[in-house]
Amino acid sequence: MRASKHTPGPMLDTLGRRNRSLADRTCPECGGAFRPLRASSVYCSRPCARKKNGGHNRKPDGTWWVNAKGYRVGRLNGRHLNAERAYRRGYRLSLSDEARAARAERMRQMRRAAIAKAEGQ
Repeated sequence: MRASKHTPGPMLDTLGRRNRSLADRTCPECGGAFRPLRASSVYCSRPCARKKNGGHNRKPDGTWWVNAKGYRVGRLNGRHLNAERAYRRGYRLSLSDEARAARAERMRQMRRAAIAKAEGQ
């Protein structure tokens, strides 16, 4: 009895090299065929995997890009942004007029001392 031509072994890649150990799979989300990188790969891409995770890790609506330093940044559309908020300036202390004047005078003295030090006096 003769041995068959096709013996189980490593599969061929697109260049004919025998270095593939995992067979092509079908993505359950989009139905496309893909070559898995590891045995646990189920989906063909991250967008397909994110469609099946209940909306977790989903980016909000807007424009997203990778900046020059490699960070992912974005601009949101149609939401209340911090740039539109009205911030109150400073903070309020319940000080008497004398205490407020004393603080102002100490600040003036500190500024004068810093200027004198910078001028070398």
